[in-house]
Amino acid sequence: MTLNLYHGGTRLGQPLSQSVKAIQAAKADIVGLQETENQDDDSSVQLAKMLKWHHFVQGGRTSVISRYPIVGHTPNKWGVHIKLPTGIVVHAYNVHFHYVPYQPYQFARIPYGDFPFITTEKEAIHWANEARGDQVSRMLSELKASLKSGTVCFLTGDFNEPSHQDWTERVAEQGRIPMKVAYPTTRR
Repeated sequence: MTLNLYHGGTRLGQPLSQSVKAIQAAKADIVGLQETENQDDDSSVQLAKMLKWHHFVQGGRTSVISRYPIVGHTPNKWGVHIKLPTGIVVHAYNVHFHYVPYQPYQFARIPYGDFPFITTEKEAIHWANEARGDQVSRMLSELKASLKSGTVCFLTGDFNEPSHQDWTERVAEQGRIPMKVAYPTTRR
């Protein structure tokens, strides 16, 4: 499961117990968390305690919590090693890619940061790569190494980019998006 806590999960006045209920309702075993910071501390620590789960802070306001023991991590902490009850170790990767510029806002002419409005697929791909391309490459270098070793891997996160599978010609013809865009992150 992936869960963006939106500034620690309490910013809108809800108690952190609401996030616990969501995790329990989903029957998740592993959760990648984004935006873990709140006014006082890191909410991922509290969530893990409330659930009586294992916890790993990745840095950059991201963490992984798990019902099962976290027994290691990848060199740059993009992923953690989790030992399942069967003894098998899986790798869970969790990301929170950069949020600006956000191409749907650029298309919709919604000011968000000091970035230009765009009108073409080529521009959308360019700005997506500018915003997130380096992070994606760094994460993939670790993920590909795990996959090459034959390890079962999971990827969770807030990509801050639409999927190329959603921004299709068919959806554009229905008028729900301005045009087809082969967004790069989910294609890599």
